Amino acid sequence: MKRIIATFLVLGGLFLADLPALAADPLPEQQREAAQQKEAEQQREAQKELLAARSKELERKLQHRAIATRGPAIGEVARQNRLRRQQREVQALIRRLEAGENVAPGDVERLLEAR
Repeated sequence: MKRIIATFLVLGGLFLADLPALAADPLPEQQREAAQQKEAEQQREAQKELLAARSKELERKLQHRAIATRGPAIGEVARQNRLRRQQREVQALIRRLEAGENVAPGDVERLLEAR
């Protein structure tokens, strides 16, 4: 009987010694998830800033063209329409970023590079 009790005590001691290690396993995973979420948020903010700068640049180009031309030529109207379309696309991506949606980096790059 003493052996059975001693065996249970040893096994119980080993089990209790392993409890902190078992409890600590989820913590690094939670920290990793939190770090990934924080990184994704920082990336969204950086994308939003770049897109906002592009939107301002497009607005400035539209205003400059409107002032520079008295009677817009056909080519100029097409150029203004293209700039307005790009600005709408930029604003749509900014709204998606503000809503917390993930935006493909390729979409952001495409709008930033479009001239």
